[in-house]
Amino acid sequence: MNTYRVTKGKIAISNDPGRSITADSLGACLAVCASDPVKCVSGIAVIVAPRPFPGDTGDKRYPAFDAVNGLRYFFNALFENGAQKKNLRIWLIGSARFLAEPRELSMGVQIYAAVTKILKKNRLKPFGEHVGGHVSRSVRLETGSDHVIVSLIEGREITI
Repeated sequence: MNTYRVTKGKIAISNDPGRSITADSLGACLAVCASDPVKCVSGIAVIVAPRPFPGDTGDKRYPAFDAVNGLRYFFNALFENGAQKKNLRIWLIGSARFLAEPRELSMGVQIYAAVTKILKKNRLKPFGEHVGGHVSRSVRLETGSDHVIVSLIEGREITI
C-alpha cells in the first residue's frame, strides 16, 4: 500500500483506494482528518497555529499552518477532488499539552478551539476525536475509510 506522509502545516488528499495518509508525532498540532467514503476521497491537514500571524496571507508551502487558512485550503481541496459535504466524516487528532503549560496558554488547546469554532460555523461536526492530554499521537487514514487509526507513543493503536 502506498502512503502519503503529511508534515506539520501541510495537507494531503487522496482519491486512490489503495493509499493511506499518515501524520506522525503530532504533539500540540491538530490533525484534521476527513473522508467521504461514498466518493472515496480522504485527506489530512496538520494545523500548527490557531490563527494567521498579522499580515499573513498564507504560505503556499505550508497551506495548513493556521486553522483559518488551513481549513479553507483543506476543504476546498477535498471538494475539488470530488468529496461532498453531506458525506464527510471528520476526526480531530492531537492537540497535546505540555506538562507545565497553563491551559489558557496551551497551543494545542488554542488550535482545537479555533478549529472546532470554524467547523461549527460551517455546520460540520467531528465524527470522532482523540485530543488533549500529555501524549503525542500519530494518525493513519485509509482513502475512503469510515475510521482513523490513532497510534499512541507507547505503541498502542485505537480505531475511531
